[in-house]
Amino acid sequence: PLKIELLKIPRTKDEKKLIEKEQLKRELFLAIYKNDLGALRNLLKTKINPDLTTAELRGIPVRDNIPAIVYAADLANSEAIKELLSAGANIRAKDSPAKNILLNYLLAAQRIYSLTDRTQKLIDYENGVEILLNAGANIYARDEN
Repeated sequence: PLKIELLKIPRTKDEKKLIEKEQLKRELFLAIYKNDLGALRNLLKTKINPDLTTAELRGIPVRDNIPAIVYAADLANSEAIKELLSAGANIRAKDSPAKNILLNYLLAAQRIYSLTDRTQKLIDYENGVEILLNAGANIYARDEN
């Protein structure tokens, strides 16, 4: 297997592909963060894994293994959640960090929506809850902290 050194200029075609793949992973999380749904859709069309986690981002120290869909839930980004689910993200896997995604979304939405215009955000909030429930989110999730 090829080893990736992110600050190294790629010398071979295979090294270039690996570095480009690493960049796409970072761009996926950035698109979720910026709520750039067009970029998110395009990245998912490149067959990037919708179950990608922060632990898979090389060269970036992370303390938690957070799936992209949980990251979207933590930002109360219902549209990104919908896109990731459409691309095949799994929120029902046993022992998955996504097992408490509904709780993550509810807590984030409560925090974020209390700071903004409530009328439109309430509609977004309800849509997010509906999306997660329809996808089979665990309604018995508990905060583990």
